[in-house]
Amino acid sequence: MYFARVRETAGQKGIFMKFTISYPALIRGVPPQCKGERFCLVASRAEFEIAEVAISEMTLAAVAHARNSVPVEYRIRDGVLYRYRDDADDLEIEIEGEDVLAYGRSLLYHEVAAEIMAFLKLHGGETWPRNAHRRQKDGATSLAESGIDLSSAGIDDLRYWRERMQSALDRYVIADGRVWARSREPLFAVNLKSASVTLDDAGLYRNEPMELTTRRRPRIAETAKDYVCVSGLDREAALREAGHPAGADVGDRLEIVLPEAFNLDIDRLELDRAARVAVEDASEGLARAVPGGEGNLLNAAPGTLMVSWLGLRDYLGGYDPLDGVPEDLGDRLAGFLDEVDRLPWTRSQMVMGPETRRMVERAMAGWDNRAVSLSAAAPRIH
Repeated sequence: MYFARVRETAGQKGIFMKFTISYPALIRGVPPQCKGERFCLVASRAEFEIAEVAISEMTLAAVAHARNSVPVEYRIRDGVLYRYRDDADDLEIEIEGEDVLAYGRSLLYHEVAAEIMAFLKLHGGETWPRNAHRRQKDGATSLAESGIDLSSAGIDDLRYWRERMQSALDRYVIADGRVWARSREPLFAVNLKSASVTLDDAGLYRNEPMELTTRRRPRIAETAKDYVCVSGLDREAALREAGHPAGADVGDRLEIVLPEAFNLDIDRLELDRAARVAVEDASEGLARAVPGGEGNLLNAAPGTLMVSWLGLRDYLGGYDPLDGVPEDLGDRLAGFLDEVDRLPWTRSQMVMGPETRRMVERAMAGWDNRAVSLSAAAPRIH
C-alpha cells in the first residue's frame, strides 16, 4: 500500500511514506454526448507522499482539555506547531484509495474538496455531471472511465489539483504511528454574555473552521462582539474577563508545557478583529433608511466619513492579520471613530452601535496599554 523512502530536500534527508490514491479534480474537457467544453468533476489517481518523523523530533508544547472532548496534544517541530489528530482511521481509508467526495468529512481531501464544491455551487449549470455539487454523496466519476476529451487547459487543471492535494498532505506528518496536522495557535475565547471560557485557535481571525472541536465559532458579522480573546498562556486573564474567581474550575483548560511555543500578539489581533467588526457594522448601518425621506444613510453621510470608512475597509483587505497587523491600524481606526462621533447621535448609533463601540474601545485600550513586543505576529500556521 505504501513504503518508506529517503528524499534529499534543501540539504536534509527526510523519510516519506509514498502511496497512490484517488484525488478530486475539476477539469475542463468535453464529456460524452456533450457538444461543448464543461467543468468536469472527476476522480483521478496519482502518487503522493507524507512525511514520517520521529516523535523525539516533536517537543510537547501543550495539552488541550476541552469540555466533552479527549485531551489533545500540541507539539512543535522546526518552529511549526502540530496538533494530534485522533481521526487517523480516515487516513487509512483514504490511502486505500476510497473516493473522498463520497464522504461528508475527510482528513486529507477536506480542503481540496471544499474548494471544488465552492466553485461548483457558483457554476452548477456549467458543470458535468450537471449540478454536481448536489451529488457530493455520490462521489466523483473516475477520469479513466469517464470518456472525457481533455483539453490542454484540462491537463493543466489536473496538474493543479494534483499539486493542491500534495500541498494539503504537506501539512501532515506521521509520528509515533499517529497523524499530526499543522495547527493554528490555541487561545481562549471568552463569551462576555454567558461567561463561558472555551478553547479556540488563531484561525478565528480568518473565519476558518475550528480545529479543536466542532463547536460553532463567532463570525465577524454575527456574535463576534460578544467575545474577547485571550492568549492561551493566560487562563487566569480569561477567567477574569468572564467574571470568575482565580483558579475557578470552569470552562476549558490548556496545560502549558513549552511557553515559548506561544507567540501570538493578541492585542494586535484583537484590534484587527474589532476594526473588521466596525467596518462590517458600518456597512450595514449606512444602508439603513434615514428618517425624513433622505434615502439611506449612505446618501446622507458626510464625505469625510465615507472616505474614512472606505479607506479603513480597503486597508483591512490589504493584509492578512496572521502575517502581522500594521502598526498604524490603531490610528486609522481612531480616525474612523472621530468621523462617526461627528455625526448627530442617532446617526452615529446607526453606523456604530453600543456593543460594537464597546468592543472597539476595549481593543484600543488593550492596544494602548500593551506591554508586549511590537514585532509582527508570527504564528506557527499552515
